[in-house]
Amino acid sequence: MSLEFIAGIFSAMVVALLYWLFRKKVIPFLKQRKTLKEVRLLSAVRHRNVIGLVGYCEEPEQDGAKILVYEYVPNGSLLEYIMARPVVDSTDKQSNQHIIDWARPSIEKGSVEEIIDANLLCQSEPCNMEVMLKMGKLALRCVVEEPKHRPTMTQKI
Repeated sequence: MSLEFIAGIFSAMVVALLYWLFRKKVIPFLKQRKTLKEVRLLSAVRHRNVIGLVGYCEEPEQDGAKILVYEYVPNGSLLEYIMARPVVDSTDKQSNQHIIDWARPSIEKGSVEEIIDANLLCQSEPCNMEVMLKMGKLALRCVVEEPKHRPTMTQKI
């Protein structure tokens, strides 16, 4: 469950405050030390294509409530911002199609440029299609029906 709040932090920096309540018995999450390590890593990341993590708060006495504070993305959802188009195209007759079913044929025939956002292809430094294909193939391995056939998190891929 996530709630989005808009808040000003430091010198009027606008942030979206995502609030997630993780119950330890319902949704197993990361151990506290690992969570803090990942938060430190994510808060150090600075890139034009990554929404910055501004802060983190954990309230153990409140059923393990965790608050992640990200930079605010104005004018729409994060997905719209990343993809440079609306999340759902109501004119598309196949809009109910699962994204895996949509992407699989292009990945399997090695034509990832068919499914990559056109804005990524037109940048001054366009994305590497070989790397995109490897990522697509990995994604397909991660969503196979039988969990035992998926790569593990510790497996070198």
